[in-house]
Amino acid sequence: MIGPASPRQRLILAAAVAFVLDFAPGLLAARLLPARLQAFTAHGNGFIQPATCVVLAISLLLGGWIGGRRFLPIGVALVLLLQLMALALLVQIAHGAMPQRPLSVTAASVVAGNVPGLGLQLLAAALGALAGAAVHRRRPLPPLPIQESP
Repeated sequence: MIGPASPRQRLILAAAVAFVLDFAPGLLAARLLPARLQAFTAHGNGFIQPATCVVLAISLLLGGWIGGRRFLPIGVALVLLLQLMALALLVQIAHGAMPQRPLSVTAASVVAGNVPGLGLQLLAAALGALAGAAVHRRRPLPPLPIQESP
């Protein structure tokens, strides 16, 4: 017997859908869009990725539709975690390219250059999740059918 999904199951499903939908279209956009449309240089060594922001907002909109308003902190935390991992990777790459510079100077430079792009992605994530929660309030997902076992 399969019953309706619990709120916890919907949140797990929402996070999984948002995570997968963030990567799949993001990879497609990286392959299909010309390089000049993928990223804009914002400050020194930083950049803003508008296609990533749009894909992120759409994926979290779907996650918010599935999970409702309780998905907002989960979705934003998921994006923040991915951003922190990306920053750590960028710091490691920059430090490997310039090992004579102190790690703290390299990290400060990478973080300062990427704050606008990361802030824009967090804003897109929050707005997408909020829009998804609003859609969830208006049109909740239909309950799963209950199947009888023979």
